[in-house]
Amino acid sequence: MKYTKDTLQFWTSPLSNTEEQRVENTVSMIKNAVTGYDELSNCTMEIFAQGSYTNNINVRQNSDVDICIMLTSTFFGNYIDGKNAADYGFIDGSISYTDYKSLIIKALKAKFGNNAISIGNKCINIKENTYHVNADVVPAFQYRDYKTIGSITLEKYIEGIKYFAKDDTICGRSSH
Repeated sequence: MKYTKDTLQFWTSPLSNTEEQRVENTVSMIKNAVTGYDELSNCTMEIFAQGSYTNNINVRQNSDVDICIMLTSTFFGNYIDGKNAADYGFIDGSISYTDYKSLIIKALKAKFGNNAISIGNKCINIKENTYHVNADVVPAFQYRDYKTIGSITLEKYIEGIKYFAKDDTICGRSSH
């Protein structure tokens, strides 16, 4: 399919003030939904945008915003050969990934409504309306890789995320 130069320039131009506000509304609403949900109050999380929007390569008026909700109070680790979590002084986490994802879904449904939420293989989709844009939300656990850099120090690791797709595929990436 061929596009005109004008179409391509329009798509790649910066977001309008209205579009930018709708994106900001989306991010804010997701953060408020999760941080204000009582059943997640014991969880420490980092919530951040990722993907084309944050890299400023989104297609204007045809994009969603990708949000990661990374649990940091429970994490997955990769340790030096012969070492395990106990050797670093860690104990088992307080919540399973399945339970965490379920709570995130409940929080988003409480905020956006059941009809606005659909569960994809790797993310939770939030349908746009006049106030906010489409969003893809990925609930993830922090991933700490001590092995790659040979670290035996608690604070020295390569950070990433780890999550499980609906089809049980293990997903993730290093350094957000």
